[in-house]
Amino acid sequence: MPSVLIRTLAALPPGERQLAELLAVSGETSLSAIVTGLGKLGHRIDGRAPKKDDVLLLLQRLRGHGILADEGQLALPEALAHHVARMAAREGRLDAVATIVRKLRPAPQPFTTWALAVRELRIELHGKRWDEVRSLTSMLPRYIFMNACRPFDGAWIAELPADLRSHALAGFVEASTCDLQPAQAALAMLEVEPTLTDGEHRILVERLIMAGRLDDAEHRLTGRCSLEADVGRAFLAFLGGRTSEAIATYEVALAAYRKRAGNRALFPDRTGLFFIVALLAEGSPKSLARATELTRRANVVAFTTTYNLLAELLRVMAGHADNLPYLTSISMTTTILGARDPVEILLHGAATLWAKLKLPPELRVELETRLALAEASDLSWYAGQARDILGVGKPSSGHGVRLVNAVTPRERWADALDALLEIAAPKPLKRSTEQPSAETHRLVWIVRGSGHGWFDLQAREQRRSKGAWSVGKPVALKRLSDEGKHLSFLGATDRAVCAMIVAETTYESYGRYPRVSYSLDAARALVALAGKDNVLIEMKGGEHDPCEVRQSAPRLLVAKKGTGLALSLEPRPRGDDATFEILASGARAVEIVTFAPIHHAIARVLGKQLELPRSAESQLRAVLQSLSNTITVHADLSDLADAGSIRGDSRPWFLLRVLGEGCSVAARVRPLGPEGPVACPGQGGSTLLGQVSGRPARATRDLVDEIQRLDGALAACPVLSSFRGANLDFVLADRDQALEVVLELRALGDAILLEWLDGATLRVSEPIPLDQLRVVISSEIGSFVARLELPMP
Repeated sequence: MPSVLIRTLAALPPGERQLAELLAVSGETSLSAIVTGLGKLGHRIDGRAPKKDDVLLLLQRLRGHGILADEGQLALPEALAHHVARMAAREGRLDAVATIVRKLRPAPQPFTTWALAVRELRIELHGKRWDEVRSLTSMLPRYIFMNACRPFDGAWIAELPADLRSHALAGFVEASTCDLQPAQAALAMLEVEPTLTDGEHRILVERLIMAGRLDDAEHRLTGRCSLEADVGRAFLAFLGGRTSEAIATYEVALAAYRKRAGNRALFPDRTGLFFIVALLAEGSPKSLARATELTRRANVVAFTTTYNLLAELLRVMAGHADNLPYLTSISMTTTILGARDPVEILLHGAATLWAKLKLPPELRVELETRLALAEASDLSWYAGQARDILGVGKPSSGHGVRLVNAVTPRERWADALDALLEIAAPKPLKRSTEQPSAETHRLVWIVRGSGHGWFDLQAREQRRSKGAWSVGKPVALKRLSDEGKHLSFLGATDRAVCAMIVAETTYESYGRYPRVSYSLDAARALVALAGKDNVLIEMKGGEHDPCEVRQSAPRLLVAKKGTGLALSLEPRPRGDDATFEILASGARAVEIVTFAPIHHAIARVLGKQLELPRSAESQLRAVLQSLSNTITVHADLSDLADAGSIRGDSRPWFLLRVLGEGCSVAARVRPLGPEGPVACPGQGGSTLLGQVSGRPARATRDLVDEIQRLDGALAACPVLSSFRGANLDFVLADRDQALEVVLELRALGDAILLEWLDGATLRVSEPIPLDQLRVVISSEIGSFVARLELPMP
């Protein structure tokens, strides 16, 4: 402060001096309060208390001395107010002024305004009441010293007790770092302090890093044992390019921090943000999954916006392109950006570039503002990183990792292939071996479709009369749930399905009347009923025909797409909790797809479809080979036919199943032989990967040959061809027609292969030559009767 002004203050008349001291201590801007306070201090004019006009005259004189700068301004400049308060304390007048000020505007605790907190701290500091100061600093943030002593007065700070001195210096440095303001004097004093708390040491290290003094920061951390020091070491390891070391150090520090802050806590300071950045930089699926877990479960108050931003970036890197707009719109108003921490602004800009987006104009302007402040404050690390992000000036050097290059998002297909390799094998599916129930009285299950891909089951009780089953009458789920164990016409499988019925009780009329509703999961029930002859399907005309229930599992499909490849799971589960799905499979058949945990894991990795470039084919080949142990793979990759591949069997493989009095037939192929998976002839990829005798196997299919062989077989089976349905499925409800089809298929010999499912068969004897038949002619009244007889041995 100019010496002339100091001499002017010392020479002020009592009234003007009292007014200056009142303004300096109170910070009051109300003229009436100043008039009252000056009177209480004992100032008199002609033996009376001063009035408003008297105070206005005194204020005018202070302006004339240069103590009040502007017309209408009642507050002293900060440097002058600090000097006046110190002078009042030194000359023993501070306590009297403080007493009057507190009466005019009490300061109850907790403080209602920041200005009152600053006023009380100033009074206690100038009064050297150190215990009161310690009490206040225990409840107020450290950076309040920036307001309590502005501008920085190193000589005054040096007079404070050691603990308060380091606390005050750390407050100055912390506030200056947050505002990107100069703090050379405070930093120099803090560096020579002999004893620092862990929090004060953290602030010093952060400032050194922001100033580009990474070696000094590393030296400061040597031998320091604290959680804050561990986080600082992790940050410096990341900036030094030692990403794996940084992650390991962060993990140890986080485990220690969560013991006292809770299992969802994350580091509360800005250097903790770089834990997520380090995981992003490492880039492996494991690290990205860890980063996603941390940001999703984070329980943080500070830097919430940036943690949310990094969470959105992770979703974008996982292939959710619809999250891209969020990265460029989150908190983009000038007011919000201006209030955010400088490191948050830096990471927001870097994250935008990591996602291969352009910097939004508002963010660019804010970064330019922060860059100018950092350059003026000698914060070279921050300034260099900001220049990199803005793309101005020379690339930063000597300051560790450049944030713009720290994260290089891998292509989603690469992460997806790695994730598929880690997926565990699913559990084997169980098949039911129960036998059909009673022959004259039975329960049937009617499969009814909604036309929108949904199915339900209706139970009916049927009786057999004159060789035919009755239409039957519906059986309520309530009856099956309550009495299913005791109904004699139910088979073991029927009772198992009844046990799946769920009863749910709700209350109507304000809880006075209970209502019980019953439901049955159709897909789960049909899995148990697969292969049973008491499952019917409702046709369009309302009639009920035998229904074949097939069980299957999803398969991986690899197809060419443009110049690249597409990998998909077919079918995909509709939700995370989906266990089964019913699909229509022809007019008289339904397919129950069972989803194991592995299928959900694959679906989450692939999404709707994973697109890969041709350059990823070698990696894809290794993934498919690994997955073929647990899931059937159809791949349109001709170059997979290497030495380990066999030539696929193209012969039609007819799968037959007894269905009521008839049978169902499915035309398939087994390229890998009798123990391999089935495929539809001519459909799917040219390479099939599966498991045979517990070992992975691979076959190269000739799709054209499969179609030609099937067409030839069907041409020789006119009865079977007349019942052809969708997906090469045939349902023959009539026994005679079913027997004719069996004979047609037998006649094809080795050109095809037959397989009866569920162990049941329709037995057909060998053809009988005509010479073994005996013609018997007898006469009746008015006519002759001829019949053929077959002598039995």
